[in-house]
Amino acid sequence: MAAMSLTTPRLFAENESQDDGGWGAENEIGDDGGWGDEMIDEVVEQSSRNEELASLQVQMASKRQGTVDARKGQGGEERDLFIPIFTLVSVIGFSGLYGYEMLRLYSRGELYLPWDK
Repeated sequence: MAAMSLTTPRLFAENESQDDGGWGAENEIGDDGGWGDEMIDEVVEQSSRNEELASLQVQMASKRQGTVDARKGQGGEERDLFIPIFTLVSVIGFSGLYGYEMLRLYSRGELYLPWDK
């Protein structure tokens, strides 16, 4: 008779371990078998957001400090003179207009003065 070799099927390949806990994943240190992956991802995402927020806050603070330093370097604050100039021109203009109207009415005899009755 020819020698027959009986082969038994292997349940595990050579690189697989039998110690997978029955869930199809190897038990490594810190591996929870997929139970907390979503939570871990959220924590990692939140920490990356916090780090990005902190770096943006540092950048904004440095920009603010840079603008303050630039203003001080120019010899003081830059002053906006629009309002004082506008006020001065308005006061002079209305005073001149009032004086002109008084002279015009006086020359025609139409200016009312309470002491000239």
